[in-house]
Amino acid sequence: MWARYLFADPRYGFLTSNTVESANATYNEERGLPVIDMRVGIYHKEMHRHFLRHRAATQLSATQRSLHGLKLYSVNH
Repeated sequence: MWARYLFADPRYGFLTSNTVESANATYNEERGLPVIDMRVGIYHKEMHRHFLRHRAATQLSATQRSLHGLKLYSVNH
């Protein structure tokens, strides 16, 4: 909201980034819970997401991991 003066067009009274909008969509189920339950729900959801990514990564062959790493490196550098 502090940067609202930089934008000529109103954006419904507030500015959000894609990251915030993505987080809001991801944690939509948890948003209505009491604070402690919301934190526990977010923790479990994130741990499950990390587990799935780890499992998918460990199932790749060494060659696939190398090619994927090179692709990521070339995109970021």
